[in-house]
Amino acid sequence: MFEQMIEAGKPHEYDLFRFMIDQKFQNQGIGRQAMQLVLDEIQQLPHVSRITICYELENTVAIAFYASFGFQEVGLDEDGEMIAEILTGKEYQMKILPYVDRPVSFTPWQPKYLEVAGVVSQQLSTANMSVIHIGSTAAKVSGKGVIDLSLLYQPGEFEQALAHVDQFGFQSQTNGKPFPDRRPRRDGAIEFKGETFLLHVHLIEEGCEEHQKQIAFRDHMLNNPAARQFYEAQKQTILDNGETEHQHYGAQKSPFIQKTLSNLL
Repeated sequence: MFEQMIEAGKPHEYDLFRFMIDQKFQNQGIGRQAMQLVLDEIQQLPHVSRITICYELENTVAIAFYASFGFQEVGLDEDGEMIAEILTGKEYQMKILPYVDRPVSFTPWQPKYLEVAGVVSQQLSTANMSVIHIGSTAAKVSGKGVIDLSLLYQPGEFEQALAHVDQFGFQSQTNGKPFPDRRPRRDGAIEFKGETFLLHVHLIEEGCEEHQKQIAFRDHMLNNPAARQFYEAQKQTILDNGETEHQHYGAQKSPFIQKTLSNLL
């Protein structure tokens, strides 16, 4: 059993978390054939950069077995088991495309938004700057389908954060009322698995009030299906009334967000 590490924000990494051969069939070479098959299967997937596995330190048979396939030990996990990895050298290189301003529409939420957000987050993150997925695509709410991310920079490092985002090719905001210069939004698009996704990257100082609001609203929506349905219904009503302009659309759905936050913080 293996999984793509999307929830951990590492969509190019796969964890082989269960590998078992029944005791009656051990020591017959079956395990070695099976391991090679599963590694071949994973490495045929697009953009796989890392494969990991864990084992107990006293399991000398497992240590020798995994090492024979090229796994390298990198340290202990939170349970005290050894983590070993294979680096494939197939790291995905993100290319930011021009942002295309589209009329507001209503698109059903899709799990692929999490994967795309993980891809971009991994590329943008540094030792001093982390990235969080926010907005409707993070909260599993249907809507415009634009993926919103916040780049969290340390106090006093705004200029470095802005230069970091701009070097990828993100563009200044053009639609709606632009955010202030000291709290900008950068826009772009990415092609991933044959589809194009629009991106908004917000520059936010880590730990500030806005950072807390973004997390609180996202987590509240994720934990409350009824709230998600109500929010979706409000969006649909705005569109049904003929509103397709971004700024006016945002203003009409803002009271729900503000009321929710006032009850949370």
